[in-house]
Amino acid sequence: GEPMGFLNGQPSKAYSSIISGTKLTDLVFHGPALPRYFGNMVNDFGCKGFTLSVALSFKFGYYFRRKGIDYTNLFANGSGHADFGNRWKNPGDEQFTQVPSIPYPLSSSRESFYSFSEELIDKGDHIRIQYINLDYAVGKKLAKKTGLKTLNVFANLANVGIIYRANKHHLDPEYVTSSFNLPPGQTLAFGLRAGL
Repeated sequence: GEPMGFLNGQPSKAYSSIISGTKLTDLVFHGPALPRYFGNMVNDFGCKGFTLSVALSFKFGYYFRRKGIDYTNLFANGSGHADFGNRWKNPGDEQFTQVPSIPYPLSSSRESFYSFSEELIDKGDHIRIQYINLDYAVGKKLAKKTGLKTLNVFANLANVGIIYRANKHHLDPEYVTSSFNLPPGQTLAFGLRAGL
């Protein structure tokens, strides 16, 4: 149930020595923290005065560090984590979990070692729907009756959500640094657009 590292080429639990003695060349580099490939695309579909717009964004070729269980925060502040339920409890649990056991006594170097281990690194690649907009252009005759050249009614749903993510933990890589790993909520707006 203890996280294991390497010291002088041998498996070790001497966390302070591992942290202070590891050379930069011995660290595992997964890839950049910023996306190497990214972009946006907006598709418009129109029919009989209606226009449906869907905006997609994508980010590929990068990695992020997710949060894991931190027993020091759990005991000191009551700050839990979903990994608590997957922690190592009994011999043999290492076959299905990489989450360390509850330590006694607490060790800050053990917590730091695990928090910055490669176990908590995931691919950040994802595709999300930024927004969906439905617009209706009111007929020109009706618009002219109101003294306008054009009149459009629209509805917009923003922050729709991720439709593909590479990480197996179902996390939104753009919001893992927030306290609760929660993306911004969806917003629904309605409006009128008039042209004089």
